[in-house]
Amino acid sequence: MRKEDGSEPMTTSPFNRHNDPFSLTEKEFWDLICTISRQAVLETHEQAYIDAQGPSAETIGAELLDGMSLGEKIDRVQSLIDSRNPFIKPRLSTAGERAAPIDKIMHRRVSERLLELAGDLIEAATGEEGSAEDWRDFLSLHEGALGAVIDPVDGTSNQRAVREAFSCNIAIYRSRGDGTFDLLGAVCTNSSLETLWFNLNPGSAGMMSPAGTSIDLTGAAFDPGKRVPGTLATVGTRGPARDELSGILDPYSSFHLPPAEYGGQTHYDPALTVFLTSGAPKMISWPLSELEYLYVPHDQAVYDAIPMVGVLLAGNCSYYVAKTGKVAGLDEVISWLSDVKSPKGDDPNHHRPFKAGLLVRDGANPNTTSAILKKIKAMVR
Repeated sequence: MRKEDGSEPMTTSPFNRHNDPFSLTEKEFWDLICTISRQAVLETHEQAYIDAQGPSAETIGAELLDGMSLGEKIDRVQSLIDSRNPFIKPRLSTAGERAAPIDKIMHRRVSERLLELAGDLIEAATGEEGSAEDWRDFLSLHEGALGAVIDPVDGTSNQRAVREAFSCNIAIYRSRGDGTFDLLGAVCTNSSLETLWFNLNPGSAGMMSPAGTSIDLTGAAFDPGKRVPGTLATVGTRGPARDELSGILDPYSSFHLPPAEYGGQTHYDPALTVFLTSGAPKMISWPLSELEYLYVPHDQAVYDAIPMVGVLLAGNCSYYVAKTGKVAGLDEVISWLSDVKSPKGDDPNHHRPFKAGLLVRDGANPNTTSAILKKIKAMVR
């Protein structure tokens, strides 16, 4: 049965069986996930203002949703204050920055919205901040059921220290009924409010700008010349991380780059230009950026690396596995990210199936790429 607008309700391909003629269409479903992801980033920014305002939240003049009365806006902001838990428990995941109040607040907000607004489709939601019960519910989903794996604030230390370079990542999976899953798609929004999404049926990807302009990325023929040679983004915030990256950060190593002008001088055989913020927030912006390399220095959990599928669907780039120096194809990357594991016991790598490696834009100097791969292979243990 068609809906009143003429669209088809969601079916078993690629989601779950729904006989309700008022079920969401696939487009409506992904639009909803996109809205939740973008709203989460805005609310993550907003929370600091709420915290600073304290009990006088009613003086905040504007809220995040259009069409709300002043009273509704006051209630909305107050609900965020009320949702804060002063007794924040450590996250179940042992990866990354220790959980901060904003992690728990936004995990709860995103989970609640997913289950409230798409509960006829999404039956469980978990992620880096998920509880043991959340993970049990997700891993025990019956065959054909959908679940969400989320990282509501990917880049907690960036968000807390500099209020940028973080993202909200929401990946949707279909259960095979035996604790294994098929990745269906994802929506990821960074703190610049750029959104990267992909849907693996039929294999499409796109981006949305902060103002809402949408573009189709699928197999987009980006100009290989639209890149800045020798630019590389990676994560190296703390001292030990920078020590691991010493080969890449070395100002005297040769990377076979052309002469570059800097400070009124010509520098021959220059070093790499390295940006020390990366991960999912920079993967999201990759398709439209001029960055030449993005280095993932450690094996990742699915919620950290999920935008990579959208990046590869956009084309004109390759992902090299650090340990082997070999290219991982799109199907291999999808298989890594479909291998969802919960954090378990004392093994922090139990839930990290995505392999460390180097994302390389087409047109990059192969000698430069080779030099970088040699250095990162020595760093990856």
